[in-house]
Amino acid sequence: MSVHDLSTGAKVADLDLPLGSVSGLTGRKRDSLAFVQFTSFLTPGTVFKCDLTEQPPKLEVCEYGRGWVSYVVVSQPPCAPCVMHAMYEEASQTICLGRGSPTQRIDLTLFPHQDAFASGSSHTIQVFREAKLNDVDLSGFTVRQVFYESKDKTRIPMFIVGPKELKLDGTYPCQLYGYGGFDIAITPSFSVSRLLLLMNFGGIVAIANIRGGGEYGKRWHDAGRRKLKQNCFDDFQAAAEYLIAGQYTCRDKLYIVGGSNGGLLVCTCCNQRPDLFGAAIAQVPVCDLLRFHKFTIGHAWVSDYGDPDTEEDFRVLLKYSPLHNVRVPNDPKTRYPALMILTADHDDRVVPLHAFKFISTLQASMGERNNPNDRPLLARIETKAGHGAGKPTSKMVRTCVCVSHRLAFDKDIRDKLIVKQIHW
Repeated sequence: MSVHDLSTGAKVADLDLPLGSVSGLTGRKRDSLAFVQFTSFLTPGTVFKCDLTEQPPKLEVCEYGRGWVSYVVVSQPPCAPCVMHAMYEEASQTICLGRGSPTQRIDLTLFPHQDAFASGSSHTIQVFREAKLNDVDLSGFTVRQVFYESKDKTRIPMFIVGPKELKLDGTYPCQLYGYGGFDIAITPSFSVSRLLLLMNFGGIVAIANIRGGGEYGKRWHDAGRRKLKQNCFDDFQAAAEYLIAGQYTCRDKLYIVGGSNGGLLVCTCCNQRPDLFGAAIAQVPVCDLLRFHKFTIGHAWVSDYGDPDTEEDFRVLLKYSPLHNVRVPNDPKTRYPALMILTADHDDRVVPLHAFKFISTLQASMGERNNPNDRPLLARIETKAGHGAGKPTSKMVRTCVCVSHRLAFDKDIRDKLIVKQIHW
């Protein structure tokens, strides 16, 4: 994060931020203050204050509950990448907001590599307000960003959240999450459900920023849509291979998660590379790629998937549509991972028929005699719920507990979850 002179473009100062996401900017023209909303995988939420009348400008923070007492926050080195939710200047991947003075602006830049900062002064970060979790100590965890090669040698970024003292022995339960669609960038964000894996199961979380998203602008999006949609699946499968080869985890302890378009990602990868995953959670997935455009808002997805009514797009979609590519395993090595599909009876975005048809096809196919696939293939249908937005906390907790129980990484913890939190 940096401050520039609006008239000359010259950099005035660098403002260090930890590894995370800047999710909001606000201020008024008549004031000299700008406020920056920040979150990360290990930080529920922080608001930074920037006073542009100071020379050099700096970010300040006061902890909520202690009044206006400023203190310095220990930050990552100035080379730490800061990931944006939006980018308005494609060429420079920069979002700008003028605040406090007609001659200054704040620039927030997406840095793709650790050495993105070149030169310039560096200043401390201080906090304005900060959300904290009572009785939760996250000091033993850290976030790493790695780059791995996909099938076509494209370098793909991935965040890995786990213990600071990470032992690469292949024993960690690992959640691999991906989305890869509709120009949506998956940026660092805080999740209580991920903490369950980190703290109670001793696991790690990996978030792959695969193509099809908006992490690196229009080219990144275009490289993962329509005829090139297979790149998304290749990127995700390469992420799993990287985690296994690097001994972060092993096949049996690696499970994949994705929702909506990410649910399509999970189901397709289960069809294409069932040997890579021990389990899979597909939330409100798109599974019928030949008829998706005929239901509710599905016609709006043609921009990313293509039009099934045209022969050329139909042939592309038929190659990876989850519903039409279920494969009965020939031996235990190619058996499907344990799979749970989550959907809701009132989902009017991705209608539940996608989930119903896919799980029915799987169960019918795997129910054949002498089938080596002995892993559960389940569906959980939430009632009085939709695509996910606005879901009550009680339903979110029930879903989280149900998924954690089914994954069953640790029987003792699993039993505690059942006793304490599930009341069917």
